[in-house]
Amino acid sequence: MKLKASLAWKVRTIHGEIFGLRRPITENILCLAEDRQKRPKVGSLLDALLEDSDMTTGNRKGDSEVARINDVRLEGLTLRVADVWRSIEFYCNKLGFAVEINKAPQFAMVRVGGPTGGTIGLLVHDSCDPLGSKSTTPRQRAGIHVELTTDHLDALYEQLKAQGVEFFERPHEEPWERSMRVHDPDRYTIEFSEGRRGHRGAT
Repeated sequence: MKLKASLAWKVRTIHGEIFGLRRPITENILCLAEDRQKRPKVGSLLDALLEDSDMTTGNRKGDSEVARINDVRLEGLTLRVADVWRSIEFYCNKLGFAVEINKAPQFAMVRVGGPTGGTIGLLVHDSCDPLGSKSTTPRQRAGIHVELTTDHLDALYEQLKAQGVEFFERPHEEPWERSMRVHDPDRYTIEFSEGRRGHRGAT
């Protein structure tokens, strides 16, 4: 029983570090393997660690396998809103997006940038859940950015301003992009940047 307890103590891990030992976990597994050859069999604890551990190279996914998992698209996102009709007015009548689905007052979906563009869902707050989306503050919602792009930022700024859109940040330069920002009726941040996001390169 003392030997079993000793081995159990050695192989318990948190964040890849073995309690009471400073060596890397793979080194300790090898040491335990050597100990197993020298000591009486103590059950399946060590066998399970050595034979079934995800740390063995046979169980790891190679880079090529991970690279194959890339046929994924971001279709859109959904925002919890206080008034679906009010959000439709902002996103469609002011920003110029198209209504794809209209099930107001519960839900609507708007499409950005034509038939092949992504979507923004507008889902009414769940008033039955006091700790749900309705409990978020305007400041918390402002920290959520809906990030959009255009090839003509300044022209879009003038066009949207003429539609009554009030920007809290005009077009300006950042080290990584040129952008402008506006709050929607629920205080989510809508950010427009120029060019494809992440394709600007080093500046």
